[in-house]
Amino acid sequence: MTLYRVVQNHLEEFVRQFKWALSSRQVFEWQKMTRPETLTDIQRAARFFYLQHHAFAGKVTGQTFGSATTGPAINLLRIEENLSAAWQRLSGAYVENLPWLECAERYDRAHTFHYMDPPYWTTAGYGVDFPFENYERMADFMRRCKGKVMVSINDHPDIRRVFEGFHFETVDIRYSVETYLVPRAARMIIGCQCQCQCQCQGRWCPPIDLTSKSWTPSIAALDSCIPQASLRLYPMLNVVLCP
Repeated sequence: MTLYRVVQNHLEEFVRQFKWALSSRQVFEWQKMTRPETLTDIQRAARFFYLQHHAFAGKVTGQTFGSATTGPAINLLRIEENLSAAWQRLSGAYVENLPWLECAERYDRAHTFHYMDPPYWTTAGYGVDFPFENYERMADFMRRCKGKVMVSINDHPDIRRVFEGFHFETVDIRYSVETYLVPRAARMIIGCQCQCQCQCQGRWCPPIDLTSKSWTPSIAALDSCIPQASLRLYPMLNVVLCP
């Protein structure tokens, strides 16, 4: 919450921290070595922002500098504009800080669409403990919930066993994390059967390209099969998007 409080109350000073800043591998390493307890709240927020935007795969632990040949680095001259766009995107949304299951159950209605994006099983770098029992609880919730659920997760035999009986879709992805490559068709989309009264008539909703950069968990994104509320669940942050 330090970043949020700083942006809310000291935006100009926060943006000033990036004046003349560059997207540099060496600066990235220097920021990693800096002890947060020696910094002010504004400096800590700026350090966190810089590291997260330059870390490969957005990892919060074991960070390495990320670079690409297919696009430019983050534009540090447009930080205020980007933060404003994020704030506008969240306007009208409820932001919770609850255990994921408690949040899902609180907002579960017949018209709710739950999009769950948990940590990938057997992978590291999320900075949060997510034991296998949570996937079992997720499958149990999907079997008894009132709304609809979509889960995006890696294709692993343990995951297929836990979510047995649900609809599976695989999506081709190509990226590397740490020192290994994620194989093709490694991401699975798991969904429970549509329970709302819509054009699906009880069938599985058409798959969504979750790898598209333009896709966001919004009401419009799911075409005619969208219920009236979309709930995106992360281990530590819950955002409820309403029409």
